[in-house]
Amino acid sequence: MWNSIDIPGFKDEDIIAFKDSLVKLGKFINILDTATNQFNELLKTSFADNKLNLDIRFNESCTYEHRFMSERGVDVEILKLKDPRWQKGKIRMKLVVEFIPDEPEKVESESPLDDIRQAQLAKQED
Repeated sequence: MWNSIDIPGFKDEDIIAFKDSLVKLGKFINILDTATNQFNELLKTSFADNKLNLDIRFNESCTYEHRFMSERGVDVEILKLKDPRWQKGKIRMKLVVEFIPDEPEKVESESPLDDIRQAQLAKQED
């Protein structure tokens, strides 16, 4: 499984403030890690129950509430230990399912003249 929690420039000791709670960033990341592992196990079980035999690997993504997974995210403030000001921002998580096509295989020419013919056709089109 790939894990990726990207909160650059912050340390585990920094404090993150949600609407009604404060938590150290390191603890928040540990909570996400635990929840992600539980989510992955649930998804694997669901696939197996539906006879989908897939080797599934995921980016780390979970929910705080529904807005956490939306583009809007959740309003937070982070306090760095050496900075007297809270930095406002948003935390959001993404679950990404994407298709990455394989590169097409290069077909070998059947005749050495095929490459010359293709070059001639390209010149005629210009």
